[in-house]
Amino acid sequence: MGKEIDATLFSKSNLDQISQEEALRAWAKETARSDWNQSLFHQTMTCHRMTPKALDGLLADGWRHFGSFFFRDIFNIHERKLVRVLPLRIVLDHFDLAKDQKRILKKNTDLMIEYGPVQIDEEHLSLFEKHKIRFNQNPPESLYVYFDQDHVGTVPNPIWQCAVYMETIMGKRLIAVSYFDLGEESLSSIFATFDPECESRSLGTFTLLMEVLFAQQHHKKYVYTGYSYKTPSHYDYKKRFKGSEFYDYIDSWHPLEIVDDFPFRIHSAEGKKLSGY
Repeated sequence: MGKEIDATLFSKSNLDQISQEEALRAWAKETARSDWNQSLFHQTMTCHRMTPKALDGLLADGWRHFGSFFFRDIFNIHERKLVRVLPLRIVLDHFDLAKDQKRILKKNTDLMIEYGPVQIDEEHLSLFEKHKIRFNQNPPESLYVYFDQDHVGTVPNPIWQCAVYMETIMGKRLIAVSYFDLGEESLSSIFATFDPECESRSLGTFTLLMEVLFAQQHHKKYVYTGYSYKTPSHYDYKKRFKGSEFYDYIDSWHPLEIVDDFPFRIHSAEGKKLSGY
């Protein structure tokens, strides 16, 4: 069995106020309508409603989503090279804290953690505007890129948030928020923002650890951490979670430790510089 994060580290956490039944309520009727746009390495579809169980199935098959827009890519462009995309998830029974993650938790014990259904307000939007300066190229125009703007918390499935506050003499100040899906047996991280002034706190990793804590408290099996690349990139912090697996885009998940030796089918342009990028 994996080791759980010690919830007593966060005495101000609102874990006891979470209603699992509310978070996992099933849609009374399946109304998903899907339109496929398929090619060899890129797939997309739209889906406006689904049950938590159906979401689990798509996540397990390498899909991600922003609002009703679902996508998966076997390859992407990074630093003008064609690179292999790795869907990642943490198997919670195999999770354990790494040394640097323990330091991050210890560093942030003064913070206040609040979980609940997603609520995007001016404070969230302002934090996103600060956060997006970290994007070197093609920064997202709005936080609503990641949601259905007219149905933020319900499309295609109930979405939750982990809000992180710092206490100041002026009251509590929002310094980070992460947003996540809840499937029947999984949690899937969608996006996280944090105040660049607090970069030394490693809030991207911290909010992901708080999502792991939430998943443990609600007896999930997996935490889907999103995509990374087989080659080094700014997504590598996702690879540092013990118990992580990658998807082979066929039908199986494998321990991340074997990824360098895995017999992927190699694309002729993989790892090469591409013109026009």
